[in-house]
Amino acid sequence: MELEYTLSAQDNIEATRLLTRLILGRFKFWFIAIWMHVLLVFSLWTVFVTRYYSFVGVFTAVITSCMATAWYLVLPLYLKRDHRRKLSHEHIKVTLGETTYKVSGSGGQSEIEWKTYNKWREGKSVFLVARKNGNCAIFPKRAFLSREDMERFRKILTSQLGK
Repeated sequence: MELEYTLSAQDNIEATRLLTRLILGRFKFWFIAIWMHVLLVFSLWTVFVTRYYSFVGVFTAVITSCMATAWYLVLPLYLKRDHRRKLSHEHIKVTLGETTYKVSGSGGQSEIEWKTYNKWREGKSVFLVARKNGNCAIFPKRAFLSREDMERFRKILTSQLGK
């Protein structure tokens, strides 16, 4: 099965979010995200509704506002800029096999075994295959020619890496 694609900034944003969830684990990811929002709402309520301006209340409101802004605005903008700067919009050709996959582009060609990876996740528009050290491979769903090819790829990932 062969894939040909060029990674987009949106692919990298989704892959980064999937990788964050993969590294932290689903529970820890949502726990951190929910508590960040709880702290933000509580600190803003403390400062603006009760009009009690303590150092801790204002400090917490500022810090959690900065965290929420970074999470929703700065990170996606940074990834888009990083994508434009670091990653060339190079056309990549991938040949998928049962035990390995081959990647070729203008920089060269390499063959990588699936067993070098330990986890995989499926997002809305990408498949992410990751190593323990955080290195990952991104396979956009739009590169697959049919649903059968995508299902075959899922079976390869499940047989080689588990669920």
